[in-house]
This record gives sequence, C-alpha cells and structure tokens, in this order.
Amino acid sequence: MSKNKNVSGIVFVVIGFILGLAFAAYFGGHVPSGVEKSSKTVYVLSDEKCDICSAPFEQFVSFIENNADTSGVRIVKTSVYRGIGKEIYARLREENVNVVPLILMTKDVKGTKFFEDLNKALSQRGGIRTNIIELRNYYALRPLWPTRRYVPGKGETKVTLYADKNVNVDRLKSILYLAADNVIVTEHETNDYYILVEATPEIVKTVAQYYPLSRIADGVLEVPKMRATVLSRPDFAEAVKARLERAGIPADVNIVQYGEYVLAKIVTDYPDIVAELFPGSKYYPDGVVLTRDETATVDVYLAENAEPLLEELNRILYAADGRITVNPHYIVRFDASGKPIIPGGDTGLREMVAEYCAYLNGGPMKWTSFALSFRECGATESCIETAAEDANINVDRVKTCYSSSANQIVSFFVQDSARSGVGQTLAIINGWYVLDPRIQDIANVLCKMLSFPPKEICEGVRA
Repeated sequence: MSKNKNVSGIVFVVIGFILGLAFAAYFGGHVPSGVEKSSKTVYVLSDEKCDICSAPFEQFVSFIENNADTSGVRIVKTSVYRGIGKEIYARLREENVNVVPLILMTKDVKGTKFFEDLNKALSQRGGIRTNIIELRNYYALRPLWPTRRYVPGKGETKVTLYADKNVNVDRLKSILYLAADNVIVTEHETNDYYILVEATPEIVKTVAQYYPLSRIADGVLEVPKMRATVLSRPDFAEAVKARLERAGIPADVNIVQYGEYVLAKIVTDYPDIVAELFPGSKYYPDGVVLTRDETATVDVYLAENAEPLLEELNRILYAADGRITVNPHYIVRFDASGKPIIPGGDTGLREMVAEYCAYLNGGPMKWTSFALSFRECGATESCIETAAEDANINVDRVKTCYSSSANQIVSFFVQDSARSGVGQTLAIINGWYVLDPRIQDIANVLCKMLSFPPKEICEGVRA
C-alpha cells in the first residue's frame, strides 16, 4: 500500500459539506455599471490564485460548452482580479458573495436553448439537487468544483504546508482555501511527517477536524509517520493490525495471552493519536490498551427518508447493550437568501421537536423507538402520548418539552446544520467515517470497525 493511499484512508474530508457552508451566503447581486442588462452573457470568473481550482473549473466549463448550445449566448472568460470580472465580483461582494471561481449568467439567458440544455445536462450529471441559483440580476451555478474564499482589499492569509513527497495534498488545500479569507499556501517537502500545517490557530483547529489521526503541537498541526507494535490475544491480532494499517500505521504483531478482559495492547510513540482509532480504549504514555468496553459513537443526520436508518439503529441499539452511542441531528437547509428551511415542512418540524424531546428525556434507545412510533402514527401532536408510551418515556415530560422548548430546539438545529453543512440523511461514525444509508448497511460498517463486535448484530458479518 502506498503512503498516498494510506494517508487518504485516514483523512476524512467532506468537501461538499464545506462548499454548502461557503455558498450559504451566495445571494443577491447587482449588474455593474457598463454591463449590458440584456446581453445574454455567461461570465466565467476564474481565480488563478487557487491552484487546485483551475483544472476542475476548466473541466466544468468545457462540460457546459460541450453539452449546451452556446450559439445564442455570449461567453466571457475573465479573472476576478482584473477588468469586468473584478468589477462584477466587487458588486457581488456587496451581497456577501465570498467564493471563487464562479459562473454567472445574465437573467435573459433564461429561455434560450443554452439554458434549457444546461439544466438538462446538470440534471443528468447528478449531484446537488439545486444547481442553478437565482440572484437578483444573475443566475449562478452552485460550485461543483473546489473554491476559495476571496475578499478584495483584504490582506493575504499565509499558510505554510509541509508534506511527504508521496502525499497528495489537494484535498487538504481544498479545506485551507475555505478555512479563511484570501488564503495563500506555500508548500515544502518533509521526510519526518506526512503533513505539517503552520497557520493561524483558527485554521489549524479547522483542519484538525478533518484529520482524526493528527495532533496540534506548539500551534502546528502534525500528521506524524507512526509505527506500532501490537501485543494481542490470538483471536484479535489480525483485526487490530488491519485497522492500524488501513490508517497508514505499519504494525508488528506479537501473540500474548491476556486475561479475558484485555484484548490487546498497542505500543506506539503516539498513543493519543492511535487511541482515536479504537473508541473506548485507554491510552498511557507508552501505548493503548483495548478492552471489551470498546464503543462506537454514531452521529445521525435526519432529513427525508430517514425511517429505514431509524429502524436499523433501533435494532442495533437494543442488541448492542450499551456499546453504541447515538447523537441525533435534525437537518435544516437554507434557501438562496439564507432563510432556514426544515425538510418536510410542518411535519418535519413536529418530528424534530417531539423526537428530540424524547431523546432528551429518554436517551438514544428510547429515542429511536419513539421516533418510529411517532412517524407511524402520523407525526401529529396527538401522537406524542402514544409514541411516548410505546417507548416507555414519561409522557408529561415530553409534552412539556414540546410546548415550551420548540424555539430553542429549532434554533439549536439551525446552528448545528450551519456548522455541519450536511444536507441529506446519513451517519458519521466515530467522528470521521461517513455512511450513506442508501448504499451502505450501518450494522456491517460497525461490525468491521469494532475490534470486539457484539455477536447479536455481527453474526455472519465478515471482519
């Protein structure tokens, strides 16, 4: 396995989540002076300071030119740093637009064969549901390429990046370019670490969220090159070694006979980092100890079509006997003006408030039972009592919470969604593994992640 693939395995980067947050402010817009209001023009605004943006952006522009009839429109390719591109972007900044590169269209492009072809091509391409955003005087394409935060007139934010020559840093730079305004990255090679990032404390903390096997030392983000020696019972040795090596950590294995409670010990110079791979483990100055107390934490993000995931979680929570912890997140989306929208409308609002009240008063296991019963009943206010009784939660407490805490709960999830950028039903396991329940089975993933998986849900699941 190459170092590049190893590091790719340990890095969890949800670029789509970050693009959603950066584009939440992407609204409004004025036609600059000197620009024709009825010119049927497509403006391609490039950013030559974003090295990782150029190729994907140019490929997307070529995709448009190859799939849409451009004979009835004018395509103007320019930079946000000069000429008409600079003027357009300066006016868009008045409406809080803050990411580049961009593709804009004058409003009179709508109704042309180009606009019809573009919609069709984007629909067939798939991806984000709403690809064309309507501004006041423009249409804009939601970025489906890497972007960079840019504020004219503001100083540059310097970032120094050191990386092993075999590490692809494009995904890391995608995070950096959206972590602050006007980021400029200077790159150097290092042999001692996979990655080092020298930047402001805010940027370092942001990047650390996407590198679970990293640490911050003296204000610098470090992704060190690690080795480990595994001392393990025979039945767990290969599973522990496999997990370490999937994360890019070479491991030597020695078989030992521990008691029934201890599964393995991992000797390493970086016990605090290695422990992140084994939730519930205990780490000491010289290593990590795995016991039968190992657990997994699942952050569940709920929008449309969440019932199958809730059913599977309900089964797992009852079978795993406390080994799985669940944190629910109810998704809130935002329209072009930044106004929050709750998926499912009034029904979605009742589900959010009532079910979270059940979670606060009953815990994860009773929360899934309540949610399934509440939705099966029709998710009306009259269903609260029935669902609470089915889940064995105090009815009065849930009703009181529902009537008195709705505003606080909605506000909490508005902020939660703004931070996460998650827009569809999914689960994040142990803070880094993203699971799409449409294509993955959560029990299967959990059983492979746990060194000592619960037999009740993992019989027959291949480790």
